[in-house]
Order: sequence, then structure tokens, then C-alpha cells
Amino acid sequence: MDATGSDAPNHCRGLPVTAPRHTGIVLAALDCIPSRRYLDQRCVSLHLPLFESGTLGTKGHVQVVLPGWTESYNSQFDDDSGGAGDGAPGAGSIPYCTLKSFPSLPVHCIEWAREKFASQFTLKPKILSQLIASSSAHGPDRLIQLASDLLCSSTGSVTNAVQMNESEKSAQTTWLRSQLTRSVARFMASRPTDWIGCVRLGRDKFERYFNHKPTFEPI
Repeated sequence: MDATGSDAPNHCRGLPVTAPRHTGIVLAALDCIPSRRYLDQRCVSLHLPLFESGTLGTKGHVQVVLPGWTESYNSQFDDDSGGAGDGAPGAGSIPYCTLKSFPSLPVHCIEWAREKFASQFTLKPKILSQLIASSSAHGPDRLIQLASDLLCSSTGSVTNAVQMNESEKSAQTTWLRSQLTRSVARFMASRPTDWIGCVRLGRDKFERYFNHKPTFEPI
């Protein structure tokens, strides 16, 4: 089976010349603009409808290309000089899926690290500080115990370790549920209180980010 020419993007060089000639419509979910442009050229030359999808940051988009009815993907301008990589026209940010799962370019890795730093050392501590400041008369220790208990899925186990009457437990738990996401609750429950705890937390984060998550199961 003949492969595409050397002018095709690396992602597409294994695509047969006849593809996608024998299909009725092409559904595209490519991860870079050169590949999108190439596939659009093939669809235009073969007069095939193209359903083009992509992401921009945390947003998504679709473009329907109908031969003889709409403009093609290449009729619009996509600036791929910055290496952002995914396909919304005029993309000015890194696609969230690329940033979270497959950072491959230096700019991806820099933005990934910046986001992690901001989350761990700015956003979550700020939310924790606000919660403690508005945690009523029970104080930060009981608030943190409540957050830890809320990680349990069983309602009956919530706040068992905190000495409150039933009405206090119900009111405080309801308020805390409205304030917390599970990630912030985990942050509160596992926050380090001494230097050893900071080292342990840092080691756990290192293993998670640079060992466990990059390891994929063999196909």
C-alpha cells in the first residue's frame, strides 16, 4: 500500500494515498495544525465532508466542512508558530488535554510546571486560609478533621471523630460540603505540619508527576 509523500506531517506519513477515499465522511481529532491542514487538503481533493474538532485551553470547538457549501479548514488562518498544537482557529493557548496528559514541547512543560506551582503554592493555600478564617467557632483543627472525614463516602462516618452534637455536625458538614472540592479537602487533610512532612509530600508529588503518571501500560 502506497504511503503519503514526504510533504505530509510525520503523524500522517503512514496514511495510505487512497485513504480516506472510500469513506463517506471524515471525523478528525488530530493534535497539531500541520496534520489538520494536510487532512483538510486530502478531503478537499476527494470532495469529502470533514467534521473537524479541537480544543483551546479548556474549551472545545467543531467545524463542519461540506464540499461546495462551506469554506475548508485551510481557508482560515491558524497560527501554529507558537507550538500550542491544537486546532481552534487563532489558538492562543495550549490545549488543556495536551497540558495535562502529553506535554511534549518546552513551552508545554513550562506552562505545566507553572500551573502546578500556582495550584500548590498559591491557589490551594489561599482557599485553605479563607476556609479557616470563616470556619465559625469550631476552630481550624476541627475544620481540618471535618475535611478529612468528608473524604469518606459514607455519610455516617463523617465527623465521628469531632466532638459536636448532631445539629452542629449537620450544619458544619453542610457548610463545608458547599465550600470544598475533593482536591481541596485532600489538601487540607494531608497538609504537612513540619519539615519532615514537607519532604514526604514533596517526594510523593515527585513520584506522582515524574514516575507514576508518565508510565503507560503496554499495549
